[in-house]
Amino acid sequence: DGDATPHALVADTGLFCIAAEHIWRASPDRCFLGSSCGRYMGVGLPMALGLAFDDPKRPVVCAVGDGGIGTYFGELRLAVERRLPLCVVVFADGRYGSIAAAAPSNSHRAALIPPVAEWWRVAEGLGIAACPVESVDAFTDRVSRWDRAMPLFIEIRLDPDAYIRMAEGVR
Repeated sequence: DGDATPHALVADTGLFCIAAEHIWRASPDRCFLGSSCGRYMGVGLPMALGLAFDDPKRPVVCAVGDGGIGTYFGELRLAVERRLPLCVVVFADGRYGSIAAAAPSNSHRAALIPPVAEWWRVAEGLGIAACPVESVDAFTDRVSRWDRAMPLFIEIRLDPDAYIRMAEGVR
């Protein structure tokens, strides 16, 4: 990332977690925590908060899906109150992606759709700098402007079918 500050990555369970497990180059300065074994949707956010509390000087990036963010969303208020350097990146395909990928074709589709369409607006209401992005350039621009003095919330809008295909054959 070009920044000398060591970062930590926390990945909640989901299709993006599969990618993170294969791409993130962990080291003592670039730790990785994930719900890799338990696969409990939503646990990434409290893990990221714990890591941010442990070392408030180290920026923590939490990757979570739009299906898992709602479980512990209220805890983000703690990140604001404590001014933690926590960047929450929500991968939003408008459905429970990994569940939809495994669901039979005759499944009730409404059961695969999260209750909130734009989580970034909810984060903004908690006092977090928040925005949606739809490209790598927009994401890079927003992260490069993050001063790490307060939490940041970025919602990445994804094509649901492309999102499912990215993990085919990996797991």
